[in-house]
Amino acid sequence: MNVRDYDIVVPNCRPARASAGSYQLSVTLKVEDGRALWSAAVQHALAAGMEMADVVEVIGPAEDPSVSDCIALLLDPSALAGCDVETFEVRGGAGLDYSKALAA
Repeated sequence: MNVRDYDIVVPNCRPARASAGSYQLSVTLKVEDGRALWSAAVQHALAAGMEMADVVEVIGPAEDPSVSDCIALLLDPSALAGCDVETFEVRGGAGLDYSKALAA
């Protein structure tokens, strides 16, 4: 599936130009089911080739998951095509929980 496969019309909107520069993306999540988040993170990690023991070491067990690590594992943008991600952070209610400098 490709976004170009759909006829999407946005009134009063000019086509975006691909321009270089720095962009900042902000997403706020409300986690309503930590176990479902953990399960999704496990499936994602196993599909990427991680071993179950390594997955549990990274995101914790189902009974006590590290929510910020689950989110980071699922949303890590390091493979975003055409982009050089400089930093990636997940912040919980208690402040910075996960931070990764990605730029070389």
